[in-house]
Amino acid sequence: MHRSLVSLYSHLFFLHIANFCIIYCIFNHYVANLFIAVYVNLGGVKLGAGGLVRAYAETASEECNSAIITKCVLCTKFLVQFSYEHYKKFNMFKMPKYSKTLSTEYSDKVNVTFAVRKEDSEQFVSSFESFYNKKQSIDALTDIICEFEEG
Repeated sequence: MHRSLVSLYSHLFFLHIANFCIIYCIFNHYVANLFIAVYVNLGGVKLGAGGLVRAYAETASEECNSAIITKCVLCTKFLVQFSYEHYKKFNMFKMPKYSKTLSTEYSDKVNVTFAVRKEDSEQFVSSFESFYNKKQSIDALTDIICEFEEG
């Protein structure tokens, strides 16, 4: 067999091992939706099998550690129609940790759509109503799944 062909086969074998190390690293970090691209310069520094695998594994581990980890949470979607006066007061209202504003529309009133974690929704509604002394209505629309950053 031609020498360059043998060299190519050995590089492909090392790449297969290195790919396995990257996949193993991703599974160990419990990360999904992560893209790691590997550029191989066959004329570069000769690392050998161990050095190549170690370099790929370290790079994959660094990427997994720097990835933004999100958590998918079942939430209840709410709609509130505010007067502009009550909307100013809404900015002072303490929202729960797992909540996010989905949209805000301005017209003669301010329509705010937001999501709150399902387990917190009843407590949220009662604290919202007490904050506004039951002068502001809140409508639960549907259940949705939202992503929240961990940490």
